[in-house]
This record gives sequence, C-alpha cells and structure tokens, in this order.
Amino acid sequence: MFKFLKRLVRKEANKNLDTSNYKTKIKNFSLEHDQIVGVNIDDVIIKIPYIDIVRISIMVYGEDLLPQPIWTVQTIKDIIDIPNELNNTDKLFFEVLNKKLDGYNSIQTQEEILKAMNCTHNSLFHIWQRHDADKIFKSIKY
Repeated sequence: MFKFLKRLVRKEANKNLDTSNYKTKIKNFSLEHDQIVGVNIDDVIIKIPYIDIVRISIMVYGEDLLPQPIWTVQTIKDIIDIPNELNNTDKLFFEVLNKKLDGYNSIQTQEEILKAMNCTHNSLFHIWQRHDADKIFKSIKY
C-alpha cells in the first residue's frame, strides 16, 4: 500500500515537469578527438573538452512504467544532459570515455552504471568523478 501511495505522489509531483524543455538537454551531439560537441534544444552549440569533465552521472526519470536514463556530463562551467536514446551514446559512455577519463574504466564505474540502468524509480547516480572533484566543487562561488 505504501509503495502505491509513494508512486502516486511521485507521479503527481512530476506531472508539471517538462523534461523536453531543459536548456541543458542535448538533442544531438558529435564526438571529436578532444571534446563532445552538443546542440541543445535552442540550437546552441555546447563544447565540452574531455579534459574539463569533472563528473558523470545518470539521472533516471520515470514518467511511464519504463524509466529513461539521462547521462549528465558536468564541467566547472557547463552541464549537459544526454538522453540514452541518442545516437553515439553507447560509444561515448562505453568506449570514448574509457580512454579519455582516468579511472572511468573501472569495476566501480561499471557497477554504478548497472545499478542506474536497472533502476525503476526516479534517482540520481554519480557514476564517476575526477580525483579532485570535491576540491573543485568547494571552490565554486555561487
């Protein structure tokens, strides 16, 4: 009974959330030698150099019975959200970043990805972060 009420409340809370209208949401992207080049919903080009990536996360957002994962790539200045269904998503997160980010190609990272992909409710999973990420986040002035 509690699970049913929890889902009902979550569904009601998410009813007004339009995930297709996020400025950080990428509608397509390409992979270059030294960066990800994304285009957001306003056709603004966002360039993310691999060397500037501080954190990779997976956000699981479930509007329906099948939650859709969204990959989040974060630098000090930018955040981009890449829906799992876009072309080259597998290549980026399972091939390119394995080579470009220290520590990304690890058992811990793969376990977090599996947890996120098997998740059935709204959640956020920090998949990988740079060794100095905590220091970087503390230094950001809001």
